[in-house]
Amino acid sequence: MYTEKDLKKTAGNLNNSNQIAYPKPYDERQMAIRGKAYQYGFISMIAYYALLMMLHDLAIRLAEINLWIFIGLVIGGMAFVTYSIFHDAYFGLGANDRMVLISFALAAPAGIVVGIRKIGKGLAFENGLLSIEIMPMILGVFFLYICIMVGIKKMLDREGDHDEKSETESGSSAS
Repeated sequence: MYTEKDLKKTAGNLNNSNQIAYPKPYDERQMAIRGKAYQYGFISMIAYYALLMMLHDLAIRLAEINLWIFIGLVIGGMAFVTYSIFHDAYFGLGANDRMVLISFALAAPAGIVVGIRKIGKGLAFENGLLSIEIMPMILGVFFLYICIMVGIKKMLDREGDHDEKSETESGSSAS
């Protein structure tokens, strides 16, 4: 049964439309940064598709059009990921980023291995064109890219923390 404390807590979480207000996964700063990251991802994807249209004759001789379209989505995703990671807006407030990274770290080699096996079985090419069978490999590389970007960001943050500590220590010893 519910206690009075539980009812007050629930009532406190109700907004004007009598719906429970859940905590926001991102703060306002992160939301603004993610909006900018989506913008960069979209612009990157459009620029890629414009280039693809200009090089259409060459592109259709190399790979299936579905693969080119998928690569464009991945490029847009890479732009989004890079901007949001380096501006501390990729992971939400209180998010378990360790579990996400572990998932990506497991998915990356799995996708790459699946792609390599498909290449080994001769499935990577269809009618002389690179086929969509290598999409798992592309996704694996994308997940690996995310892990690398997060690793670089964590290294930069540690260096920044170390620099701030040394400045603080040198400033306090000079006094």
